[in-house]
Amino acid sequence: MTTGERAGLYSADEIVAENQRHHRKQMDELKKLKPEEAGKDAPTVFRDKRGRPLAMLNQMVNQDRSDWHDETADMEWGVGKVDREAKQMQEEEDAAEKERGYHGTTIHDAKYNDRKREQVRWDDPMAKYIAKKSKQPTKRLYQGYCPPNRFDIRPGYRWDGVDRSNGFEANIYLKSNEASARADQQLKWATADM
Repeated sequence: MTTGERAGLYSADEIVAENQRHHRKQMDELKKLKPEEAGKDAPTVFRDKRGRPLAMLNQMVNQDRSDWHDETADMEWGVGKVDREAKQMQEEEDAAEKERGYHGTTIHDAKYNDRKREQVRWDDPMAKYIAKKSKQPTKRLYQGYCPPNRFDIRPGYRWDGVDRSNGFEANIYLKSNEASARADQQLKWATADM
């Protein structure tokens, strides 16, 4: 069995008893072991994929952390500088709103109106015009002729001007033009003698 003491046929009860005896023996050995020998408070050893210890990383991680912990005690993890500043500004605005009272914000409040004007809403028909008016950097496009395509997508500004297509788009345009020309010709023939 697990200890290799005896070979041959076993009954189910004998197997269970042997497993319990083996488990008790392991637990007794673990209880006798000192915590330092078992690895309690041992430094972490980082290794590469071949199993070799990474000396620099181990030295950095396992150095004395008493002063390091004090520095990071008041840090907010997972929050960036901009988010923290925005939260602080929102708290200040909320405090100012509390001081104003219940009827503090009206339609004549300039600060409120300015804040509402700066918001961009998806259903605003003037949003595109205002975005063009503001000096935001726009996406650069290729200046010059480019072959047309079904989706009216212009090439990027770095395009070298070489058409590397297999001609599929040109065939689509050709067949569509032929069909419209044929329809015009049929209409003219049908109405010629009227």
